[in-house]
Amino acid sequence: MWKKIFNLKFWLPILVLSLGAGITMALLKNKPTARKKANFQRGKLVDVIEAKLSNPQIEVRTHGRVKAAQKIVLSARIGGEVIWISPNLSEGSFFKKNDLLLSIGIRQSQSRLKAPFNGVVQMKNVDLGQYVNPGSQLATLLGSDFAEVVIDLPMSRLDWLPKQLSKELPAKSSEKLAGQSKSTNQYQIPAVITLAGINSASAWPAVVKRQLLELTPRGMMVQLIAEVIDPFQLNISPRRNDKGISGNGAFEIKKE
Repeated sequence: MWKKIFNLKFWLPILVLSLGAGITMALLKNKPTARKKANFQRGKLVDVIEAKLSNPQIEVRTHGRVKAAQKIVLSARIGGEVIWISPNLSEGSFFKKNDLLLSIGIRQSQSRLKAPFNGVVQMKNVDLGQYVNPGSQLATLLGSDFAEVVIDLPMSRLDWLPKQLSKELPAKSSEKLAGQSKSTNQYQIPAVITLAGINSASAWPAVVKRQLLELTPRGMMVQLIAEVIDPFQLNISPRRNDKGISGNGAFEIKKE
């Protein structure tokens, strides 16, 4: 009995367990305390850009219909026989202002008809030797200096147009040639006219001048009128370089 009590093998497991329990208690009592950090909230990462005043270009693409700015029906004031017709008085031929187009013989006198403006013959209704009565329609003439394009613009895009009106007219404006010193138009917006369905880069500079009062019957769209100077490009020099037109509210209109 005493041998078993004083035997080292008997006490060794107890000593090991006691030592382990003591170390565990010491570690639990002396454990490090966790430090609390301040609750810091990070914001979202953003880039800061300095705002600068600019004048961006606004480009509107739409479609339009071409019509003649000048169109008259040449009529005879008096009756008689057509004794002479100018070679330029044929459909598709161009003529200059004050060019003699035809002569009507009245007994022993003649009546001469001259071109009222630069233009092109759209339709010819008379021939040499034909007798015409007063008021007979001889030909339909179109002006070649200017043409107009009716532009269909959605009403939602109307606010894109500039509000301030120009007081001065371009040097080659039809209204300037008509003798008007002040502009009665609503807009002076640069535009570029291009033909749809043509592979070649054909473009005409134009100016959006005014707005029609009525809307389109089907689409309920606003109708603007653009003026094209020299639509037949009769005054273009061979060395001229075609350049695009840009500016506030610039248009690009495709002719149908």
